Amino acid sequence: MGRPRKLIDNTLGHRTLKEIEVRKDTEQRMTELKSIDTEPPEHLDDIAQAEYRRIVPLLQELPIAALDYAQVSSYVSSIQTGCKRLRR
Repeated sequence: MGRPRKLIDNTLGHRTLKEIEVRKDTEQRMTELKSIDTEPPEHLDDIAQAEYRRIVPLLQELPIAALDYAQVSSYVSSIQTGCKRLRR
């Protein structure tokens, strides 16, 4: 897995004006994506829904969007499975 991209304002090094323009355009398009839904999916049980509600406000501070919904749903489902196994 590669490193996360830095914002153009936080990068060091020499960039051409064209490279800077392309990077700024990409950063702008990232902010235009639909944000992740604050309500948890209904197929999750109570534990997973509680975890979803806990992490979504934190995730909304980051430049993520509804495209990341599957990963978030997978994460909270894993938490749900782990909690059920620990209760046994």
